[in-house]
Amino acid sequence: MSGDCGMKIDIHKEVEIESTIRTELLSSMFEVPAKTKLSVSLSGDLPLDDRPWNIGLIVGPSGSGKTLLLNNLFGGSELLYWEHKSVIDDFAADHSMEDIARVCQSVGFNTIPSYLRPYSVLSNGERFRVEVARRLLSPINPICVDEFTSVVDRQVAQFGCHAIQKYIRGCEHKQFIAASCHYDIINWLQPDWILEPGNPCRFTWRSLQPRPSITVSVSRVKYETWQLFKDFHYMSADLNRAARCYGLFVETSQLDAGLETSAANSRVYSFPDRGSDNAGNGSGLRLPRSSVLPLRDSDSSVVLRQNDECEDSGSGSAGTNAEFFTRIKSEAISSILSTDASTTKSTVHESIPNQQISMVPISRRSDPAYRIAAMCGVLHRPHPKVSDICGFTRMVTLPDFQGLGLAFVLACTVASAYKALGKRLHSYPNHPAWIRSYQRSGLWMQVKDSGSYSPRRGSTSTVGGFGNKRCAVFQYLGPTMNRAEAERLINGN
Repeated sequence: MSGDCGMKIDIHKEVEIESTIRTELLSSMFEVPAKTKLSVSLSGDLPLDDRPWNIGLIVGPSGSGKTLLLNNLFGGSELLYWEHKSVIDDFAADHSMEDIARVCQSVGFNTIPSYLRPYSVLSNGERFRVEVARRLLSPINPICVDEFTSVVDRQVAQFGCHAIQKYIRGCEHKQFIAASCHYDIINWLQPDWILEPGNPCRFTWRSLQPRPSITVSVSRVKYETWQLFKDFHYMSADLNRAARCYGLFVETSQLDAGLETSAANSRVYSFPDRGSDNAGNGSGLRLPRSSVLPLRDSDSSVVLRQNDECEDSGSGSAGTNAEFFTRIKSEAISSILSTDASTTKSTVHESIPNQQISMVPISRRSDPAYRIAAMCGVLHRPHPKVSDICGFTRMVTLPDFQGLGLAFVLACTVASAYKALGKRLHSYPNHPAWIRSYQRSGLWMQVKDSGSYSPRRGSTSTVGGFGNKRCAVFQYLGPTMNRAEAERLINGN
């Protein structure tokens, strides 16, 4: 290649073959023609100066020359060293704790206890996310990552790509280039250009497109489900036995196929809102069906699309022990949590019409592959003057699903159900990322800032005040769920 990031790719590499007994034997066994040198050539055009870009992807089979392109054209990946007993201490000393927490949260590395662990004991998924987080804070531009998503399960890879691209596009003048052999990340990473190695190489500009949708299910779950989540909560592993527990499940078969399920013969209803590791196959995180409380023999579904419409996904006979669930077009989910280059903060707040959510009955798909992703608990909150306040006591998302805003979807769904029954639902976030998410949403009103305690404790008070944490307080003001559906969700009958 001529020049720094020039317009032409012209790479030729040769390596001499040493003649040994084994190389000669290999040649005779597999009838490999005897050669003294092996060579590889890559050529083509690289018109990166033609338009502005944030994310590039070099993709192709193993051995096709991706690393060669990355190293010769862009300088290759920065080598990272992990020497401390907690990964947060491996970040550069000139980065503040706030900067580190923000970038870790942005790429889906949200399990606070994992911040305190050494790199060597993290899961592959957590290693992948924290490595990317360190690189994103590097002053090097463009940021290059080789073997991108190669060591993580494909679902973790897809969700991680979505979280990473949101962060990159929110940074001014930040550029990111990944080299990967996996084509399934394209719709999630949303690269501005794709380069496929060859002679000649194939270069393609790509426009920003909607990523695949995510189908989720919300239902009552048993208290014992907390055992799956307790190690991932950032404050405490305890959950009050009086809490009513709710879980959000993700239909992973839809993600594995990489396709969006469409609704046949659907009717359209208006929808008011545009809001927001473990490695391996995750079988250890799959919630047994017996631990989900049965609900009535009918389902309800809502699909959130980019045009803020809600569509009925058909009708039919429902199976026994059917769950109350909600289909979410996650492009609308993520707009609650963050804004990209095409969405401003004012749009998120001001474009929410004051209407009700429409819930419509549908039949459940035959044996969908649901995995539990997030869980919350709700308690009655005592108050000296009113008796209609309930509040979240725990809200946790498993590491495999972090970075998509699923916990916020669970919070809004459960809150809309409680509002339908005349209850005010409060949330008490202490995590800075959670507080920012609520503040950006038009569905929640902040009633108390973090750092202050209210109500003031009297001499006879026995209330500890949320573990003596000075939490912010937010009240749900969003749409109200249909009362019948709300009763089924909350009571689990």
